[in-house]
Amino acid sequence: FFQGIRCPTLVLNSLDDPVCVRENIRFDLAEQTENVALAVTTTGSHIAYVDGIVGESQWMTKICMEFMSHAYHDHLHQTV
Repeated sequence: FFQGIRCPTLVLNSLDDPVCVRENIRFDLAEQTENVALAVTTTGSHIAYVDGIVGESQWMTKICMEFMSHAYHDHLHQTV
């Protein structure tokens, strides 16, 4: 199902994720598939990626928004 992905896609996985375990990370698909970026972090658990002492924000959101911003700007430069 990775074949034919046309829009920029970010796959975010943490090595300490108890659900999406490190053994299932498909580094090969990310390397071979156009428009797919794989970001692997040491910590983050399963969609936690929290900042602050009491987890008042998520840095996963920051990573995703930065990725989308770059993808959007790349798209603008390609269509000009």
